[in-house]
Amino acid sequence: MWVLPLWVSVAQLEVVNCPRHLLASCDSVMVLQNINTRIAFDTTNTGLILLYASPLMMESILIRNRAIAVNPVDGNLQAAPEPRWSVKYPVIPGSDVAGVVVAVGPNVTSFKEGDRVLGHGVVMFTRELQCCAFQAHTIVRTNMASEIPDNISFESAAVIPLGFSTAACGLFQDTFLNLQLPTVLPQKQTGKTLLIWGGASSVGSNAIQLAVAAGYKVITTASAKTSMEALIGKTLVGAIDCIGQEAAKILSYLRVVR
Repeated sequence: MWVLPLWVSVAQLEVVNCPRHLLASCDSVMVLQNINTRIAFDTTNTGLILLYASPLMMESILIRNRAIAVNPVDGNLQAAPEPRWSVKYPVIPGSDVAGVVVAVGPNVTSFKEGDRVLGHGVVMFTRELQCCAFQAHTIVRTNMASEIPDNISFESAAVIPLGFSTAACGLFQDTFLNLQLPTVLPQKQTGKTLLIWGGASSVGSNAIQLAVAAGYKVITTASAKTSMEALIGKTLVGAIDCIGQEAAKILSYLRVVR
């Protein structure tokens, strides 16, 4: 993959020349260090790339990225055969960002310039490059952003958005499990037990905490001693070491603790 560092100002349009043979040989283009752009190729000229500054949407914020996270889906999308997930080039990958708010949209009251925030760029659904993570600035919808507590670094915060969003969709969206919603102070116990497979993963660890906050007892699986230890203290009914375990034994354990 070629990495092309491109610069553009918010206030003006700049033109950057790129050799035609380079464009023809690129499987993917990652644009870095730009002030959030829309990209178009002018095929009538010799490899001309036009970079246009993107205006802020009504309910959105512009984040100056201080840390970004890489997820398996960033690579998987490039090989996706399904049209709705397939990548059109040139592309800027990435979903997870953490940084500082440098501008807010017209209707935004929940964030202000200077706020430390994390955000989930939903480019997989919008197909808008200004929402991608792997660039200096990213536009994020306000409902997909959150302030970062002072005791959490940008690097630690950047790994949260996609794992958290994926877990939340699976647990609470009405087209999936449609469970009771979580609250800041955990809900009263529902009396129901939830099995979360792979509790030490990014999505799994978020799902455990969300499910507990929603009032559910949780059982999870993990595949290493270090993973098991990391899960202790998350208000679980039990954690199963699934290394070397047959499915029948795991099911037997579940019947006992449910």
